[in-house]
Amino acid sequence: PPGYEHTIAYEWAPRYRYDRIIERLQEKAKFDLDDFGSIHHDNLSLPGRALAGLAAGFHLEQPELERVRRRFADWDGELARDSVCGPVYGYWLRELLTACFSPAVPEDLMQFVAGQAGVPTMLAALEDPTEAWFGSNTTTDCQEMLARTFAAAVGEVQKALGPDPEGWRWDRLHTVSFRHPLATLGEEFAEVFNRGPIGQAGDGLCPNATRYEKPFAQVSGASYRQLFDLADWDRALATSAPGQSGQPESPHYDDLLALWQNDAYFPLLFSREAIAEAARHRLRLVPLETGMQ
Repeated sequence: PPGYEHTIAYEWAPRYRYDRIIERLQEKAKFDLDDFGSIHHDNLSLPGRALAGLAAGFHLEQPELERVRRRFADWDGELARDSVCGPVYGYWLRELLTACFSPAVPEDLMQFVAGQAGVPTMLAALEDPTEAWFGSNTTTDCQEMLARTFAAAVGEVQKALGPDPEGWRWDRLHTVSFRHPLATLGEEFAEVFNRGPIGQAGDGLCPNATRYEKPFAQVSGASYRQLFDLADWDRALATSAPGQSGQPESPHYDDLLALWQNDAYFPLLFSREAIAEAARHRLRLVPLETGMQ
């Protein structure tokens, strides 16, 4: 039927990115380059915000776990690099997907299900539990499952990052590395050519799409972004990583990486005059004299 393909696509997990962008675009009537840059790097997770709401609906007997639950229930869903709740969110989302789908989905298909419509389908079931998902004792069984998986997630965070929540950070788990093909030749090559790991914000469900797989290493996302002012092309901005040179000894091999890592942009000049003024050096390519007619 008309609109069917759009409906299916919208129900996939990336819908959360679009919904968050719509929220941002409804905040004001006029935007500048800084506004759009902040949308590029928006790390608010709508699923994280939904899970925080679910965490407010149950309690845990152990005081240590209960303190973490209360903190998580107050979380705004912002997956910043220094987010204390980010690691709990990452592990809890994984625990919930397994608990909800493993009774009906083979293990080798779990990643596929979780990466497609799994998250919105699961959250809808958790927010409005039915007998089809949780049996005849619907609400109680759903709350028990939420509490059990949350406690398991906190246990995983403690194993990975230590017992003290003040030492938990999302970027200690969620990292990205730039790996060069020549790094496969050995450790010495890897040391010369590779860059990272670098702690990251966001995940695959935020506008700042930094999708990860197990454990939490980023596997896709934007290495290049650009912003244009159509009234003044020389005000254009861009990010790229790690650099513009393929020679590791060049200062331009990784000089853009720090900007990219800190959500900052460099000028993307357009006019010949602006480029000539900002140029650091020129590379002139001259044909080799072969003596051929």
